[in-house]
Amino acid sequence: MGRLRDWLVGRYLPSWAVQTILEENRQLRSQAEELRREYRTLRAYTDGLEHALRHGMHVEVNVEGGGAYADRSTESTDG
Repeated sequence: MGRLRDWLVGRYLPSWAVQTILEENRQLRSQAEELRREYRTLRAYTDGLEHALRHGMHVEVNVEGGGAYADRSTESTDG
C-alpha cells in the first residue's frame, strides 16, 4: 500500500503539497514518539504503585508535588 500511495502522491500532487505532507508526517512521528515516552513513564509510575499496594506498603501520593521530601518548613506545628 505504501508504494501505491507514494506513486499517487508523486504523480498527482504538486511538489509543495508533497513537501507539506512529508513535513506534517515528520511532526506527527515526533509527537507520537514523545507520547510513547510519556506513556512509558506513566506506566512505570502506576506499575510501582500497584506493586506497593499489592505488597501492603504505605503509599503517600502528593498531587501538589514534592512528595516525601517536600519542604515542610512552612507548615504549622500546632497540628
